[in-house]
Amino acid sequence: AGIERGFENSVVAADEAVVICTPDVSSVRDADRVIGLLYARSITPKLVVNRIVPDMVEKGDMLSHIDMVDVLSIELIGLVPMDDQVVISTNTGAPLVLQKKSMAGTAFRRIAMRLNGMTDLPIRVPKSQERFWKKISTRLGIGK
Repeated sequence: AGIERGFENSVVAADEAVVICTPDVSSVRDADRVIGLLYARSITPKLVVNRIVPDMVEKGDMLSHIDMVDVLSIELIGLVPMDDQVVISTNTGAPLVLQKKSMAGTAFRRIAMRLNGMTDLPIRVPKSQERFWKKISTRLGIGK
Protein backbone atom coordinates (compact mmCIF):
# COMPACT_ATOMS: atom_id res chain seq x y z
CA ALA A 1 0.00 0.00 0.00
CA GLY A 2 1.51 3.27 -1.07
CA ILE A 3 1.54 6.19 1.33
CA GLU A 4 -0.60 8.76 -0.39
CA ARG A 5 -2.35 12.03 0.34
CA GLY A 6 -5.27 10.21 2.02
CA PHE A 7 -2.91 8.83 4.66
CA GLU A 8 -1.32 12.23 5.18
CA ASN A 9 -4.75 13.85 5.58
CA SER A 10 -5.98 11.19 7.99
CA VAL A 11 -3.09 11.51 10.43
CA VAL A 12 -3.21 15.31 10.67
CA ALA A 13 -5.87 15.19 13.40
CA ALA A 14 -4.95 11.79 14.87
CA ASP A 15 -3.64 11.31 18.38
CA GLU A 16 -3.89 7.51 18.25
CA ALA A 17 -3.40 4.93 15.50
CA VAL A 18 -3.92 1.22 15.02
CA VAL A 19 -1.85 -0.42 12.31
CA ILE A 20 -3.56 -3.45 10.77
CA CYS A 21 -1.09 -5.85 9.21
CA THR A 22 -1.33 -9.30 7.63
CA PRO A 23 1.40 -11.85 8.39
CA ASP A 24 3.30 -11.57 5.13
CA VAL A 25 6.59 -9.85 4.35
CA SER A 26 5.22 -7.13 2.05
CA SER A 27 2.54 -6.13 4.57
CA VAL A 28 5.09 -5.98 7.40
CA ARG A 29 7.37 -3.84 5.22
CA ASP A 30 4.50 -1.41 4.50
CA ALA A 31 3.46 -1.38 8.17
CA ASP A 32 7.03 -0.55 9.20
CA ARG A 33 6.99 2.44 6.86
CA VAL A 34 3.63 3.65 8.23
CA ILE A 35 4.83 3.17 11.81
CA GLY A 36 7.88 5.33 11.08
CA LEU A 37 5.67 8.08 9.65
CA LEU A 38 3.37 7.90 12.69
CA TYR A 39 6.30 8.12 15.14
CA ALA A 40 7.57 11.16 13.18
CA ARG A 41 4.24 12.81 14.05
CA SER A 42 4.54 11.80 17.74
CA ILE A 43 1.80 9.17 17.39
CA THR A 44 2.51 5.83 19.08
CA PRO A 45 0.70 3.15 17.07
CA LYS A 46 -0.64 -0.19 18.22
CA LEU A 47 -0.71 -3.39 16.14
CA VAL A 48 -3.48 -5.75 15.04
CA VAL A 49 -2.42 -8.83 13.08
CA ASN A 50 -5.19 -9.81 10.65
CA ARG A 51 -6.01 -12.98 8.67
CA ILE A 52 -3.84 -15.41 10.65
CA VAL A 53 -3.84 -19.03 9.48
CA PRO A 54 -2.48 -21.02 12.47
CA ASP A 55 -1.61 -24.12 10.41
CA MET A 56 0.56 -22.00 8.10
CA VAL A 57 2.25 -20.30 11.06
CA GLU A 58 3.05 -23.70 12.62
CA LYS A 59 4.54 -24.95 9.34
CA GLY A 60 6.64 -21.80 8.98
CA ASP A 61 4.79 -20.70 5.84
CA MET A 62 3.43 -17.55 7.51
CA LEU A 63 5.02 -15.07 9.90
CA SER A 64 4.04 -15.48 13.54
CA HIS A 65 2.72 -12.56 15.58
CA ILE A 66 5.87 -12.86 17.72
CA ASP A 67 8.06 -12.30 14.65
CA MET A 68 5.92 -9.36 13.59
CA VAL A 69 6.06 -7.65 16.99
CA ASP A 70 9.82 -8.24 17.05
CA VAL A 71 10.28 -6.59 13.64
CA LEU A 72 7.79 -3.74 14.11
CA SER A 73 8.55 -3.02 17.80
CA ILE A 74 5.05 -1.84 18.70
CA GLU A 75 2.41 -2.96 21.18
CA LEU A 76 0.20 -5.82 20.00
CA ILE A 77 -3.49 -5.35 20.84
CA GLY A 78 -5.09 -8.15 18.86
CA LEU A 79 -4.84 -11.21 16.65
CA VAL A 80 -7.58 -11.89 14.11
CA PRO A 81 -7.76 -15.39 12.61
CA MET A 82 -8.75 -16.06 9.02
CA ASP A 83 -12.51 -16.65 9.18
CA ASP A 84 -14.95 -17.52 6.38
CA GLN A 85 -17.62 -15.65 8.34
CA VAL A 86 -15.98 -12.35 7.31
CA VAL A 87 -16.97 -12.93 3.66
CA ILE A 88 -20.46 -14.11 4.61
CA SER A 89 -20.97 -11.12 6.90
CA THR A 90 -19.78 -8.71 4.22
CA ASN A 91 -22.08 -10.22 1.60
CA THR A 92 -25.16 -10.31 3.86
CA GLY A 93 -24.56 -6.99 5.59
CA ALA A 94 -24.77 -8.63 9.02
CA PRO A 95 -22.30 -7.18 11.57
CA LEU A 96 -19.59 -9.74 12.21
CA VAL A 97 -19.12 -8.71 15.84
CA LEU A 98 -22.68 -9.82 16.61
CA GLN A 99 -22.00 -13.38 15.45
CA LYS A 100 -21.06 -15.29 18.60
CA LYS A 101 -19.53 -18.23 16.68
CA SER A 102 -17.26 -16.08 14.50
CA MET A 103 -13.61 -16.31 15.57
CA ALA A 104 -12.84 -13.01 13.83
CA GLY A 105 -15.91 -11.36 15.39
CA THR A 106 -14.76 -12.47 18.83
CA ALA A 107 -11.28 -11.10 18.12
CA PHE A 108 -12.76 -7.75 17.01
CA ARG A 109 -14.84 -7.51 20.20
CA ARG A 110 -11.77 -8.20 22.34
CA ILE A 111 -9.71 -5.61 20.43
CA ALA A 112 -12.48 -3.04 21.01
CA MET A 113 -12.46 -3.84 24.73
CA ARG A 114 -8.68 -3.34 24.86
CA LEU A 115 -8.97 -0.02 23.01
CA ASN A 116 -11.60 1.03 25.57
CA GLY A 117 -9.33 0.48 28.55
CA MET A 118 -9.42 -3.25 29.35
CA THR A 119 -5.67 -3.50 28.87
CA ASP A 120 -5.36 -6.56 31.12
CA LEU A 121 -7.58 -8.65 28.81
CA PRO A 122 -5.38 -11.48 27.46
CA ILE A 123 -4.76 -11.68 23.72
CA ARG A 124 -5.98 -15.02 22.39
CA VAL A 125 -3.57 -16.72 19.99
CA PRO A 126 -5.48 -18.53 17.21
CA LYS A 127 -4.89 -22.28 17.44
CA SER A 128 -4.50 -24.80 14.68
CA GLN A 129 -7.69 -26.73 13.95
CA GLU A 130 -5.62 -29.32 12.11
CA ARG A 131 -3.88 -30.33 15.34
CA PHE A 132 -7.23 -30.58 17.16
CA TRP A 133 -8.74 -32.89 14.53
CA LYS A 134 -5.56 -34.96 14.39
CA LYS A 135 -5.77 -35.57 18.17
CA ILE A 136 -9.43 -36.54 17.91
CA SER A 137 -8.89 -38.93 15.00
CA THR A 138 -5.87 -40.51 16.73
CA ARG A 139 -7.90 -41.13 19.88
CA LEU A 140 -10.68 -42.66 17.80
CA GLY A 141 -8.14 -44.90 16.08
CA ILE A 142 -8.69 -43.45 12.61
CA GLY A 143 -5.61 -41.21 12.43
CA LYS A 144 -2.02 -42.04 11.60
